[in-house]
Amino acid sequence: MFAWYTLTASLATAAGSLAGGLLIDGLTRHAHMTLVHGYRAGIVGYASLGGVLLAIFSRLSPRIEVAPAAEASKGHRLGLARSHGIVLKLSALFALDAFGGGFVIQSMAAYWFYVRFGLSASELGGIFCVANLLAGLSALAAAKLAARFGLIRTMVFTHLPSNILLILVPLMPNLPLALAVLFVRFSISQMDVPTRQSFVMAVVPRTSDRRRPA
Repeated sequence: MFAWYTLTASLATAAGSLAGGLLIDGLTRHAHMTLVHGYRAGIVGYASLGGVLLAIFSRLSPRIEVAPAAEASKGHRLGLARSHGIVLKLSALFALDAFGGGFVIQSMAAYWFYVRFGLSASELGGIFCVANLLAGLSALAAAKLAARFGLIRTMVFTHLPSNILLILVPLMPNLPLALAVLFVRFSISQMDVPTRQSFVMAVVPRTSDRRRPA
């Protein structure tokens, strides 16, 4: 379930990358805008879609929330019973990972490709469309690998090489090699996402329901 959820998100990101690149190139070539005005229009469009999302989410009913069990959370820190220690450790680990990943977001990587190789917006959109398609497919592959090797092994032994490959991208001497490393990186980059979510779902309820010995 988590793998298909991740795949759906990656497909949407891939479509957005391609659409954004084509939009900016279309505005600069056919609407006779400067490159700066084309990118500005793209950012305004992105912000407008955010406003649409805000309007949609504001109309959601409180009934979509799961009603908490009062007995289960009563007297427990953060409502987690004995699992709060594990949850805090996992949260710290995931926060450190997110902090490191935040240094190289996709927009920064796209800007590097633009500065280093002079690619157009549509070319960048196509590159990151393919990259996100590979990322989505990697989530499906993660489910099969986790079933054979376990959640932790799949999470760790795919995420570490993924980060190493990302470090190697700017060291590549030409565009084909840089793209090859980038695509290999994305082909394993999302394997830790569904395995991480599944691990949390598997561990937290079990530790929360554990009874203290008499």
